[in-house]
Amino acid sequence: MKIRYKKDQNKAKPLAKIYTNSEHNIDINKVDKDAIKIIKKLTDSGFNAYIVGGAVRDLLLGINPKDFDVVTSASPAQVRRLFYNSRIIGKRFLLVHVAFGHKIIEVSTFRGKESNNIFGTIEEDSKRRDFSLNSLYYNPFEQTILDFTNGYNDIKKKIIKSLIPLRFTFKEDPVRMIRAVKYSVTTGFKIPLKLKLTIKFFSSELQNVSHSRITDEIIKILNSGQSSEIIKQLYNFHLLQFMLPFLSFISDKNSMLSNLKELDSKKASGISLSDGISALIKSSLYINPNLNEPQEIKSDLFRQAKVLLNPITPPNFDIETACSNFMKDNGIINSEIPKKKVPKIQKKNFYFKRRKQRKKNIL
Repeated sequence: MKIRYKKDQNKAKPLAKIYTNSEHNIDINKVDKDAIKIIKKLTDSGFNAYIVGGAVRDLLLGINPKDFDVVTSASPAQVRRLFYNSRIIGKRFLLVHVAFGHKIIEVSTFRGKESNNIFGTIEEDSKRRDFSLNSLYYNPFEQTILDFTNGYNDIKKKIIKSLIPLRFTFKEDPVRMIRAVKYSVTTGFKIPLKLKLTIKFFSSELQNVSHSRITDEIIKILNSGQSSEIIKQLYNFHLLQFMLPFLSFISDKNSMLSNLKELDSKKASGISLSDGISALIKSSLYINPNLNEPQEIKSDLFRQAKVLLNPITPPNFDIETACSNFMKDNGIINSEIPKKKVPKIQKKNFYFKRRKQRKKNIL
């Protein structure tokens, strides 16, 4: 292990630990090639750039990362100018999404010490990460890990440690509570007692989170392959009642957890969002015996589903599909799976391309 130093009043002060490939053993072949391309272009342009966060954590744990995020000293505008296949997004903190087909790699600028809205140094950025296990920076060319927060040792010790003081972190971003629980389940890491108590104390802060962010978190959980245990632990930490209030208060939670466990077993073969929604709600759906027509039954089930899922807002198409599958499972025929509508903008693009092709043929 090497040490990076900085000058402080003319004295050398330890700044970060540097772990070499012989120490961390990350397989470079498991690192996304497009993420490496982004880092190369940024470094060739005079900027610092690293793979950061969950991807580094997963690589250390021998897990194939789902996403690769890049962090850099370049501003969003500078990143945007370097990559034609990119766009700037965000309100609180600007990010750049670089597209490679259907794959998106998120590129962020080092955050400042005091706020997410101010750009800063890599050292300041490391202190703004949520948990130490997500605060490591990987250089794919030198194959080194840069550690400012002792995150490498926390991963080895299998412990989840907040980098922001507990009295502030969940007020600043309540979604961190969901992530702490999710990380604990997916990695097997321990949540220390003080962190557990703080999560339970601040659980009601989730009421202040937008419905779209809660929806995104639920979708990620359903696709994790460990949704049953995550949902169970979210309930134990008093978080589920602020994410899925109606489902958190149902009496037959065991059936829902059993359905989610069955969903998790299908992860390897691929699961859809409608499968996830079905697993969440099917033990709570009820077919009204006073309704005879399949369309009436379907409309009533859709209404029930919307209430059960409130306040999250998954696409109506997936909710309708879940209701149709529930009807089929209960022997009700003629419950057609809804057809996914093509957005108007796509239709316009399609007709524009066809019209353009006609002109070419005429010429």
